[in-house]
Amino acid sequence: LQIRHVIRSRMDSKEIVDTIFALEKVYKPIVFSLEDGAIAKSIGPFLYDEMPRRNVFPNLLLIVPSKDKIQRAQSIRARMRAAYGQAVALERADPKKVVVMGYCFGGTSALELARSGVALSGTASFHGGLATPNPEDAKRIQGRVLVMHGAEDPYVPNQEVEAFKDEMLKGHVAMEFIAYPGAV
Repeated sequence: LQIRHVIRSRMDSKEIVDTIFALEKVYKPIVFSLEDGAIAKSIGPFLYDEMPRRNVFPNLLLIVPSKDKIQRAQSIRARMRAAYGQAVALERADPKKVVVMGYCFGGTSALELARSGVALSGTASFHGGLATPNPEDAKRIQGRVLVMHGAEDPYVPNQEVEAFKDEMLKGHVAMEFIAYPGAV
């Protein structure tokens, strides 16, 4: 795993497109992968309009997202554990003070890392998916869990929310769940 560039920002579609072109200029990646769904629909029109205007044509790979959240979660764990291993191996890292947090797919990934049983002080998920292939894995979670959820999120139905809460309760996880009314 090699991280070349990390962006922590809330951007609109145009700003994301500008960032893709800036990254293309700096790193000249072999490929940019985009989710062929909401993300591609959101930035696609801006991106495709800008390509000929800037005479820059990033190699885009559209990836069809799995509709099966449980299947997707299994592969997430392996990738997150690998990233965790790299992070705690850093000289300046204190493995006893690791917190993982993520937004949307990152929130799902943070929860899956916690369920894998690695040593975490805490886990925070913002607008993440909550389903998991093995709810019994909640017993492996170390540290506290904070979930901030949009109560109107169409991708995380109430059945998934209730199953998650039940999973955390049965796993004896110190968890706080905040649902924001009217938010997705």
